[in-house]
Amino acid sequence: MHRCDNCRSQLLRSRCYDGGVTQLVPVDDAAAAVGVHRATVFRYIKQGLLKRYKAPGVDRRTFVDVDALRELRQRPPLREVP
Repeated sequence: MHRCDNCRSQLLRSRCYDGGVTQLVPVDDAAAAVGVHRATVFRYIKQGLLKRYKAPGVDRRTFVDVDALRELRQRPPLREVP
């Protein structure tokens, strides 16, 4: 685990498939950073719009990519209207 210098939250670092590094933060911290309720983040996870990650070991918190959450809020997916 690492500490973020900007928001002082704990970070879990993960490697992306394109070789970059994704910074994962706990759901509560990600929701606060983007300005949404934590239930909104869990709804995005349940709908398959956002990936969730778990830390190995005893830590039971769920981590998300805060940049992916910001992108999802800026460009919400379109749905077909009957």
